[in-house]
Amino acid sequence: MHLRRPNGVATVQSAVAQLEYQGKTLRSISARPIVLNVLGQGQPDVQDPRATNEFLFTRGLPAPATAAEAGYILERLAEFSRPFGTQFTISGETADIRVKR
Repeated sequence: MHLRRPNGVATVQSAVAQLEYQGKTLRSISARPIVLNVLGQGQPDVQDPRATNEFLFTRGLPAPATAAEAGYILERLAEFSRPFGTQFTISGETADIRVKR
């Protein structure tokens, strides 16, 4: 995960992997970039540490990353994975990871 503040808004960036198996054999891996908002909607109740409010309920909600942000996340993931011999094919807002057979 990576914390980034585009346009002054704090987000956590990551990716969700989808694995496809045939029996016990791994056939494919795809990655979909996501962002999680660090700040919730509304205002936190700083007077009550056990408060439950909209800020807490909406903090950390995942959403698909789109456009340039999706490409940025996938490029970073590919870059960090390269030393391990992992090969990515990025297409739009997803990436396929080569599975050795």
